Amino acid sequence: HSFQRQGNDKDLKQLVADMAAGTINTLIVLDGNPAFDSAYSVSFTKALSKVKTKISCNLTLDETGALCDFVTPANHNLESWGDAQPKTDQVYLLQPTIAPLFKGRQWEESLLIWAESPNLVTTSDQPYYDYVKAVWQRDFFARQSAFATFNSFWDNSLHDGLITLSAPSFSGV
Repeated sequence: HSFQRQGNDKDLKQLVADMAAGTINTLIVLDGNPAFDSAYSVSFTKALSKVKTKISCNLTLDETGALCDFVTPANHNLESWGDAQPKTDQVYLLQPTIAPLFKGRQWEESLLIWAESPNLVTTSDQPYYDYVKAVWQRDFFARQSAFATFNSFWDNSLHDGLITLSAPSFSGV
C-alpha cells in the first residue's frame, strides 16, 4: 500500500463548512495556500474570517498567510529532520542537508512547543532531532533484530536513511 497522495477534497470541503459555521477556533495551515490554489479558495477565504486564531507555517508569506493572525516561518525540508512512511513496510529518515539559513524553525517543533508537549524535553540545540530520535527508539528499534543497541541501530538508520519493517505501524512523527 502506498500512503502518498492521500489528499481528500471532501475533508477540505467539510473544513470550509465548519469554518463558515464558526466551529473551528484555531486553524494551522502547513505548507499550503488554500486561499489561492484550492478548489474552494473563495469560500475558504470567506470562512477564514470566522476562525478565531489563524496560523500559517510556510516558507514564504503567501495569500493564505496574509489572512492569518500569525505567520511562523518554517524551515525548508533541506534544513529539517523528520521521517516519512510512503509504504507500509518502509520508513525513511529525513535529514537536513544544509544548516538553517534564517531564523525559522521546523513547524513540528513549533507544534510541540504550542502543545506544551512533555516529549520535547531536550538539552541540545536541535530539539526536533532529539524528538525524532526518541520516537525511533520507542517505535522502531524493537521491531528489528539486526542491531543489539539503539545507538548502533540509530547510526545505521542515519547512514542508510531507511528501515524496512516487518508489519505496518505508523505512529506519526
